[in-house]
Amino acid sequence: MTPRLLTLVATVGLTLSCGSVHEAGPTLVLRGGDVASVGAVSIPASLVADVARVSQISAPAAVEKLVEDALAAQEARALGMDRAGALSWPLTVTLARRIPRRLTEQALSLGLPTDEELATLTVAHALVLRTPGVPEERAHAMAEALRHAVSGAHTADEFEALAKAFPHPGTQVVVERLRGIGADGRAPNGAEYDPTFVAAAFALRTVGETSFIVETPFGLHTIYLVGRSPADSGSIEERRTRLADAVVQIRVRIRTDALLHARKNGSSIEVSEAAEAIMADATKGP
Repeated sequence: MTPRLLTLVATVGLTLSCGSVHEAGPTLVLRGGDVASVGAVSIPASLVADVARVSQISAPAAVEKLVEDALAAQEARALGMDRAGALSWPLTVTLARRIPRRLTEQALSLGLPTDEELATLTVAHALVLRTPGVPEERAHAMAEALRHAVSGAHTADEFEALAKAFPHPGTQVVVERLRGIGADGRAPNGAEYDPTFVAAAFALRTVGETSFIVETPFGLHTIYLVGRSPADSGSIEERRTRLADAVVQIRVRIRTDALLHARKNGSSIEVSEAAEAIMADATKGP
């Protein structure tokens, strides 16, 4: 699977277009060498290069990681975890790491998995595949339009029919139904699903509910909850113990995704028009 590409705003309704964000809030002018900004925090190219090298990920994926750190740090400050003024990157990262710890503590405090969390899911999904030569912004626009087209579906069959009929020139769309997804991300045939996809599926509470756009290394998904199958009564207690850690991780991912969606929707996020050139230069080897 390829590293996650830079995705800042498509799933929460902001419009990002090569250097500008159309939303309420201040517009920041990026300093030379900065790749992006989140509120008052700037993301320098040198930091992107360091994160990409240490984490062995692409430069766009490093930018996304740093943007999410900045958003998590905003949440930490909103919760009163820090009263300092301007945030340096070390402080930003320190604050950002407090949010997963707090969410993990909250998830653990809920106790052992509930019967609902131990169920297996059947979902339908429409996936806009990552396609060479298709810009990220165009893929997101296509995924958002596809999500809108299927949002009125009343049944899984209708969801699939609408998704298959949706025009998608220049992009590849896969529509399929997936059965038996458990909290550990495993299917009955041994397949393993992406943890982000699994958490987004379990976040759907009502049969017929449709997700926001979900990004995985494969592309951009819209997920429709077809049904929940309760765990067999003879094995449920064994599953409750065995899947306890996996359920905690799902709880944390669901809350983290909700938090980041909310923060992205209310934050000023700007990416330099020269971001790709700056990142390419910053990540060049000696």
